[in-house]
Amino acid sequence: MCNWGATPRACFLAEVQKHPKLMIEAKILEDSIKQKQAQILRSTCYMANAVEHLLFEIAWQEIRQEEARISRIVRRDQAKFSNLIDRGHEVHFARCGPCRI
Repeated sequence: MCNWGATPRACFLAEVQKHPKLMIEAKILEDSIKQKQAQILRSTCYMANAVEHLLFEIAWQEIRQEEARISRIVRRDQAKFSNLIDRGHEVHFARCGPCRI
């Protein structure tokens, strides 16, 4: 008879030794748990990579949109600047005539 109150671990191990089939089933269960943990880890890594890829794609799209917005602003400002230069030439030509170089 085992004293479960004093030595529960020893009592448990003694009971397990009495039932060798339990050890085999426990080992099978342990292997199954390890396989499932490995599967979950692989799935988690795959999902993390997919999320990282999606975030990169979203950031890249935002960068392209910002580049397009800046390009429109630059083209608009260049057109304004060109118009100012053209008007300045017109005013100068009206006042002074053709430029002498």
